[in-house]
Amino acid sequence: MVEHSEWIWAKPKITLQKRYAIKRGITIGDGSMSIVYKGLDTKECRNVAVKVYRNSDDEAIQSFEKSLNVLKAIAGKDSECSFANSPLDLSEVESLVGGRGAEEELRSNNSCKKPDSRGPRYDARSSFNTELLDEDIQKVSQGFSTDALLADMDFSSCFIRPFGHSLNEEGEPGLDPDFNCLYIIFELGELSLEEYIDSCRDQGRTLSVSELRDLHWALVTIVCGLHCRGLVHLDIKPCNVMRFKSKSGRPQWRLIDLDGALEAGSVVSPEDVTITPLYMPPEVAASLGKIRVSRLMDVWSVGMCALQAIFFQPILSPWYREWMEETGTDEKFYKWLSDYKTEAILSGDMRQAVSAIDDDMCDLLDGMLTKDPAKRLGITACLSHPWFSPVRDNIIHTSTTEAGSPPPQSASRVQWTSDCSKVATRMSSQVCTSM
Repeated sequence: MVEHSEWIWAKPKITLQKRYAIKRGITIGDGSMSIVYKGLDTKECRNVAVKVYRNSDDEAIQSFEKSLNVLKAIAGKDSECSFANSPLDLSEVESLVGGRGAEEELRSNNSCKKPDSRGPRYDARSSFNTELLDEDIQKVSQGFSTDALLADMDFSSCFIRPFGHSLNEEGEPGLDPDFNCLYIIFELGELSLEEYIDSCRDQGRTLSVSELRDLHWALVTIVCGLHCRGLVHLDIKPCNVMRFKSKSGRPQWRLIDLDGALEAGSVVSPEDVTITPLYMPPEVAASLGKIRVSRLMDVWSVGMCALQAIFFQPILSPWYREWMEETGTDEKFYKWLSDYKTEAILSGDMRQAVSAIDDDMCDLLDGMLTKDPAKRLGITACLSHPWFSPVRDNIIHTSTTEAGSPPPQSASRVQWTSDCSKVATRMSSQVCTSM
């Protein structure tokens, strides 16, 4: 089959829907299902990202439709984004993301109370069902108003914004009749979290305590917003978190690549999900057959991202590389990762280094990266953790400050270790000798 990425280019430049101009060869992403081009919205005079699917077969159409359903669900009824006016029926999307699987997941975790006669409560700024997390939050509230906190949080700003998508001849989502291809247009980000971390490492700079807290809060908020829609991402990693400019001009981290998001509580086969080994939850590594999708899986992955922002490398990379070189497969890595009795991820020199920065931060990350999911912190416990007290106070008590921004703090930087890679390597060696 000839890919669209090859044959839609009758000219070096094409314009989709007489509005979005893209040029051949100017790409910003390349995946198995699609290619992302840097484009220009000629109507609004702004750069955009145009995701063009490689093919138009059943698999591509299914992926395209699923992406639209997830994006539509996240956009919500009150979204100002033009994508919210898509021909997709929101009621159908509601049933997709809030179906039986999500209810069973919440019920089995004892983290959702039955809706009262007034129906579910929704966040004022978007259609995120915060009631899904009510009882869980009540268990971990620590002297602050959870309702006030959630009411002031704009979860819709945590995700990449779509501007449009291909339409068929009937004006419905489908193949563009002019180019016979599928595509989705997004806002264009500045750089990924992976690129940001690599840049800090290359420049020899560390992040201050306030910068780490701000970043960690953004990551936890992203996951909370996704879970408020009954969804689990399963592949959160630094390259899937992108920095954008908010309306106020401040940097804002958002989650991208939502194609693989699944209903919480659903049961899937390993081959049907995309998961990166270095950010894979232990319970997934332990799965021999079907995987029951849990919100706690995202907590692990985002905890790995948070720890990577401290040590400037994927924290499990030394284990993975060494055992792959030793055995030629990833089976030993999966066996170690899935063993809940092995030494904690945050231990030894690594724990000392993190604790030297801030004890509360160390305690949070330790809870997020607990191998046994039954003992791992839930996302609401992360939101209410003392590490984020300055952020919560700012959100609840300062209405003029953008949600999610911590109050002014000392600009002094905390230097912790001269060579973070040595800490991770030593920890890897300790585990290797115990295997």
